[in-house]
Amino acid sequence: MWMVEGLEFLPRRLDFSSAGLGQHTTTAVMADGVQLVNALDLVDDGDPLQLIVCEHCGTIACQSGNWVSLRRLQAGLVFMPAFEEMARGSQERLECAPPYFTETKGIPWIQGSALTALAARTPFLADLARWPELTVREAALILQWESPRGFLTRFPDPPGLLPDTSAVVTHGENRATIAAATCFGSIAVCRGGGWEGAARARQLRL
Repeated sequence: MWMVEGLEFLPRRLDFSSAGLGQHTTTAVMADGVQLVNALDLVDDGDPLQLIVCEHCGTIACQSGNWVSLRRLQAGLVFMPAFEEMARGSQERLECAPPYFTETKGIPWIQGSALTALAARTPFLADLARWPELTVREAALILQWESPRGFLTRFPDPPGLLPDTSAVVTHGENRATIAAATCFGSIAVCRGGGWEGAARARQLRL
């Protein structure tokens, strides 16, 4: 995952004159130099929520894409793709697609001072307990989403290794580790990606 290091809050003005609404003064949120939110005051507190709204009218869901679901992980929030909605069909995968940065930078995990600064401007983020905790299944979907092409299956297919894929391990017995990876439901650890969960002793239904 993309562990966000710092946020910037930049004043901007959107031109809604084509919708008969005139100029709209708002705040954009930049995460490590990448636009996370284009109009902070227009983001609602739903699940999922749209981070980048239409810049011609400011109406939520006017344009497709840029949706995320918030999940609590330790003392931070993960801005993951809206997997549940996208799994419903091809139309939903288009309409509820996540922002482009989930492909180029990764799925944001905001915590610490960055989350404090964001919550100060967006009150519904201040109470972490209101957001569901990241599940093992969702962690597996995140790993699938961020995996290199040609290694794991791609969403919306169930997470799993592609046929004829090789694996190299640094801990444990090679065959046992590959067998666990093939089941995939027993995997819930991604140390290099910034999140870590406990491996399950028995296979989980994903």
